[in-house]
Amino acid sequence: MTSTGILMFTRGLQGPSEASGIAADLEASGVTHLFISEAGNDAMTTAAAMALSTRRATIGTGIANIYLRHPYELAMAAAAIDDLARGRFVLGIGTAHQITNVSGLGLDMTRAFSTMRDYLAALEGTLGAGRSPADVTTDRYRIVGPRVAWNTDRHIPIMLGAIGDRMLRLAARSADGVILSLATLEQIRRVRTLLDATAEIAGRDPAEIRIYAVINTCLQPTRQEARTFLRQSLTGYFSLPFYERSLRRGGIEVVDGKVPAEAVDRLALAGPAEWARSHLEEFRSAGVDVPLLAPTWSSPDTRAEYLALAELVT
Repeated sequence: MTSTGILMFTRGLQGPSEASGIAADLEASGVTHLFISEAGNDAMTTAAAMALSTRRATIGTGIANIYLRHPYELAMAAAAIDDLARGRFVLGIGTAHQITNVSGLGLDMTRAFSTMRDYLAALEGTLGAGRSPADVTTDRYRIVGPRVAWNTDRHIPIMLGAIGDRMLRLAARSADGVILSLATLEQIRRVRTLLDATAEIAGRDPAEIRIYAVINTCLQPTRQEARTFLRQSLTGYFSLPFYERSLRRGGIEVVDGKVPAEAVDRLALAGPAEWARSHLEEFRSAGVDVPLLAPTWSSPDTRAEYLALAELVT
């Protein structure tokens, strides 16, 4: 069966209890992957609730902010969720954005790549120890002696939120794949090529390095209506420096927080359901292993919005 997923956002949800209820409905509809974002919510807690309300779907974080947790803390949480999910958990991690970490929390992100490199090494060294004492030291982290009590022999896949070349290469060398967001079809093809080449150099099987891609989706009777709504809905994202730079590298200029209408089809699904369903295959063909459809809240009914997305992929 083709893997298909949905990324759930904090917006529109009243808490982990509602998120877990919707997750159960989506699984019943045939969705195979259910991820939760982290924005004003604890993604790990919500993922645990989703794990308990489901039985078959892969549960993941998209993404957990590494600056908010010590890697030992995240390793313990990941092991606990994987136990609740009976081996269905995927840990997506990332550096998040300066507007949250720097402007909002006063954190230092001047060396984001090396921080992620050390974090990943500490996290994998801890989870990889099983029930034995961890023994891993990096420039930033030291975990020597503590155990993850509920860790098992199961491998918990770790995906990096990435789009820049250095982070992509790190994922191909040391993680299980990447989670892309607001990436154009051209960028996805380029990422697939870069991951494959790096994996081969590192002596890994390129087929084992997976691409999860968040695809913003707006369903409306016409493509024009959907494009207009999606551009308005994503203005805040397009204004973030990280995404603005990424889109510019992909040949899309952001003006006043908006992208050209004709560019929408290169990085999102906007149109009637049948058109969106067929266009989704272009993302798969570009190299996406698991599309994660994300809502743009064109409906005031949050549950109905998610179930409409489920109909596209089941």
